[in-house]
Amino acid sequence: MDPWDFFSNLFATLIGVLIGIPVALWVDRLTSSSHQRAQAKRILTAISDELTHNLGLLKQMRNELQKNVIFYNLDLSAWLATTSRGLESLRNYDLVRQVSSLYYEFQHLSRKVDVQFQMHYSTLLTSPNYNEIRSSLVGPIVAHAAQLEKTTSEVMLIVKKELEDLNKDP
Repeated sequence: MDPWDFFSNLFATLIGVLIGIPVALWVDRLTSSSHQRAQAKRILTAISDELTHNLGLLKQMRNELQKNVIFYNLDLSAWLATTSRGLESLRNYDLVRQVSSLYYEFQHLSRKVDVQFQMHYSTLLTSPNYNEIRSSLVGPIVAHAAQLEKTTSEVMLIVKKELEDLNKDP
C-alpha cells in the first residue's frame, strides 16, 4: 500500500469527521428546536382557546349563580391534557407558573361549584336554613369568579403575546 494513499484517505476521513459531525449536530438541533416550537404553539393555542371559553363561563357563573343553581363547570381539559407532558416545550417559565397558578384557582372554584350543586340535591335542601347556607357559599364563589375573570384576562394577554413571538421567524 502506498503511504500517500494512506495519508490522503486519513486526511479525507478526518476532514469528513471534522465537518460532518458539527453539521449533523446543527441539523439535529434545528429540527428538534422546530418540533419543540411547533409543540409549544399547539399547547398555547389549546390553552388560549380554553381560557377564552372559561372567561365566558366565569361571566355566566357570576350572572346566574345568585338566582339559580348552575349545572356546569369550568373547562379544564386542555390543561389536564398538557400537564402530563408537553409543558417542558414552553421556555417561558414565568408563563408556565402563571398558567399553573390560574388553573389551580380554576380547580378550586370548580370544587366550590360542585359543592353548591351537591348541596342543592341533598337533604340540606329541606333545611329551613338552606337559603342562608347557600348564600354563604354563593357569595365567595361569585367573588372568586370575578377575581378569576380579571386574572384570566391578564394571563390570556401574556399567552397571546407568547404565541405571537413563537409565530415570528426563528
